[in-house]
Amino acid sequence: MKDAYSFDTDWEGLDQTYWTMFETYHRIFTRCGLNFRAVEADAGAIGGEGGTHEFMALADIGEDTIAACTCCEYAANLEKAESQEHVSYSSSLSTEPMEKFHTPGLRTIDQLVEGLHIEAKDII
Repeated sequence: MKDAYSFDTDWEGLDQTYWTMFETYHRIFTRCGLNFRAVEADAGAIGGEGGTHEFMALADIGEDTIAACTCCEYAANLEKAESQEHVSYSSSLSTEPMEKFHTPGLRTIDQLVEGLHIEAKDII
């Protein structure tokens, strides 16, 4: 763990210092080839105002658990994690019920798109 303190004279300088350190750690972890996430964290009693992050190397075992969204960049340790109402990112998709259908001989996405007579952009 590494705590960092600055002697900035105003909030703007403090913010700039924070994000410079954030980007530096991001580059370090990337250069080391680690699979990681920067997660929102609880600053605790000495944390002061504003947000704080922890850089977590992702692994099957470890001392902490995180909550991370697969649709956006949100990630937080469990002490800090918050939920929000589900937002639909696919409002343009059909609301018709799904149905099963047989696809003999169709082995690729391109063949499926052609066989269903749809445009590839419509399946994303």
